[in-house]
Amino acid sequence: MNKPRLLLLNTIGLTGVELLLAELARMPEVLALPGQNFGFFEHNLYRPHDYSRYSPERIFQTLNHTLYTKEGRIWMGLTKHMPDVEKKAYSEERHQQLFVARLGSSREFLDAVEAFILAFFEGRGIDLSHARYLTWFSNNVLLNHRHYPRFAERARVLHLGARIDRWLAIISQTRTWDCAAACKFWLLNSLCVQAYASQHPNSLALYVDDLIDAPDAAVAKVREFLGLSGPVESSAVPPLPAYIRRDAKMLAVQTEGAAELRRIYRDYSYFQLADSFEEWAPEFARRPRVQQLLERFEQFWNSTSHTNFDWIGPVGDEIMDELLEFAPRRDGRNFNFTFYHQYFALASDTYDRPVARLEHFLGCLEDDLVIPKLPYYLKVAMEYLISVSKNNIKLHHSYISLRNGSLYRRLVQPDYQAKINQFGLGEKMRETERYLTEAETTCTGGAAGA
Repeated sequence: MNKPRLLLLNTIGLTGVELLLAELARMPEVLALPGQNFGFFEHNLYRPHDYSRYSPERIFQTLNHTLYTKEGRIWMGLTKHMPDVEKKAYSEERHQQLFVARLGSSREFLDAVEAFILAFFEGRGIDLSHARYLTWFSNNVLLNHRHYPRFAERARVLHLGARIDRWLAIISQTRTWDCAAACKFWLLNSLCVQAYASQHPNSLALYVDDLIDAPDAAVAKVREFLGLSGPVESSAVPPLPAYIRRDAKMLAVQTEGAAELRRIYRDYSYFQLADSFEEWAPEFARRPRVQQLLERFEQFWNSTSHTNFDWIGPVGDEIMDELLEFAPRRDGRNFNFTFYHQYFALASDTYDRPVARLEHFLGCLEDDLVIPKLPYYLKVAMEYLISVSKNNIKLHHSYISLRNGSLYRRLVQPDYQAKINQFGLGEKMRETERYLTEAETTCTGGAAGA
């Protein structure tokens, strides 16, 4: 039996890579480790792992580390999608014993990854003799690959991205991100992947959009890349336990959000560059100056601890400057973009301190605004109502109730209210209502209407 080869599912974060993991888990030639793994090392995320002074037991605990949200939900770890019956059947003690025996005296990260995956499936009684690939995913590991000896020789890379509009919709589902800045993050990380692929032909890049829209064709392409023969199993086959299930409703919400975000960002230069990535990226990534900057960015990234999608740092900014010189784009006039990113400013680190630069009612122009049901845009919409209300309270000689505007009328619809509550913005909505009521009372000299 040939020794199975490592297969990295590379991702820049929240791309839907678990959909591909579930497809790989159906293939008997692939041992696809469930859950997002190996991202945590010594209190830091997504940076190089150095086990030179670790015992095998400590290495195992590091690899098997589980991270939870404040609500107690697993967001990183081996058992992330395991049903309860499978969690109970999993023996961490047995897994560790087998791992320690397999790892031996090695302290290399890739040896540890290999031993961890094999020990997991061995502990479950899985026949390992047919395995040709050992698969895991964590993050954009290509930012760390220089730290791991013979990485390109030992690991094949299957990068799964998401097209820019879908990616912005995915990342915006749970947190407040400045999507204008996040476009640069997408570009920068995708360029790091492109630069690696240009030097190492043992890699393939796909978009999750292709897996969603034409799953059988996408899976066939993956099997061809891996050299797997035989018929392609239909994507209609239910995923195995411990792997994510395709959720048509969730995907439809993503698609709707992506379409709305495209209307906001379609005239923004960095969104345009992301949208046309394949047209210019191969040539740009080959430029010596760009390669030097990308390597410098890797060094910078691996010396830091930030994980923000809306901050790329000074080296990243320099790369963006190079990009605009190479492939010039101009920002077009777009009222939605102006509203969300010039009249207001907030980001992942400043979401609780929004900056408002609009104090006047937009009247009928509100009809032209897209209001995605996502945290950033809901917060801006409410901040707009508050900012204008504050100005009306201060200067109340001319007044029209904001409750008559289309923006407010949309926000109070049940579907918007459900999202406002889901994202923990109920108190923000109540604050908005208080300012609207105070403005109405102050400006009309009578009782408020709502």
